[in-house]
Amino acid sequence: TCMTGAEEGAGVIISKDRGETWQAHGLVVARVTTLIEGSVVELNNSTLFMVFRTTTGCLFSAKSMDKGHTWTNAQPMPIPNPNSKVHLMKMEPHGELVLAFNNHRPPGGYRGLKGCKACRTRLHLAISVNDGEHWRHIYSEDDELSSAAVRVHYPCVYQIEKSGKVALVYSRFYLGRKRGLDSLDQGIRISMVDLTKELPRQRELQKAVDAEEAAAAATAALAEAQAHETQE
Repeated sequence: TCMTGAEEGAGVIISKDRGETWQAHGLVVARVTTLIEGSVVELNNSTLFMVFRTTTGCLFSAKSMDKGHTWTNAQPMPIPNPNSKVHLMKMEPHGELVLAFNNHRPPGGYRGLKGCKACRTRLHLAISVNDGEHWRHIYSEDDELSSAAVRVHYPCVYQIEKSGKVALVYSRFYLGRKRGLDSLDQGIRISMVDLTKELPRQRELQKAVDAEEAAAAATAALAEAQAHETQE
């Protein structure tokens, strides 16, 4: 979002000449919130998937099927967001999505933190193995709650080559003057997270869930067909 006097919204800028020139595309809006600090990945089917920081207490997302030129309407996700930046990354070679985020709602808001008025904490990782349709929590980095208003935020997550290991980089500081002026427990942090065993486990979990849902759908369809035959 840029305050230029134009219609406010989110999108992408695309370069077709290796960064020499850029062109803005897409106008993603949501009536209930601003959409800022978008993080985008290309899914295995070439769809672009972007998630946004919002003011509603949860993340929003949108998709583009034409390389970012047009986008779907932004929709809320079942992932909390205290109006803080997130980072989305696609793992190679299978395409799992890893999301770094603050796993709570805004302090003082609905189901928000208590006793930590200005905190950004609970820096966690979540994973999706089906292109963002379902998410599972897989890692907790920092869960401190402090009256000095700890800020564990602005994460970036990067895959180490094509291994199952990722580097989680983030900022940590205290907003309150009491500890914010002299605490040494502040600065840019880097944490190495090994997901080598977790990635295949999550893929197998999702296969089991998909099989259960398919079986339930088949059972429901059979019951409906039998009921229809009985009525005839």
